[in-house]
Amino acid sequence: MSGSNGGCSSYGLYMVTGSASGGFNAGKETIEATKEANAYCAKQSKRMVLKNLDKTGNAAIFGESVSLTFTCEWLDVRPR
Repeated sequence: MSGSNGGCSSYGLYMVTGSASGGFNAGKETIEATKEANAYCAKQSKRMVLKNLDKTGNAAIFGESVSLTFTCEWLDVRPR
């Protein structure tokens, strides 16, 4: 998994990308990208909200890549 935070746009969108190769690694890039996005938002006391997930390829053949677009939103701590 290689990750990179794409940074903030004027709309508050962030992006994490990842890749994996080898049949035993299938799907791991999505898990790692999600963990990275969650950790980024948690540092701001916010939660990650997924906006888009693009996944291409096959880890067993040529490798997979994932692009996860998300926002960080304040936690709703109001009693229900």
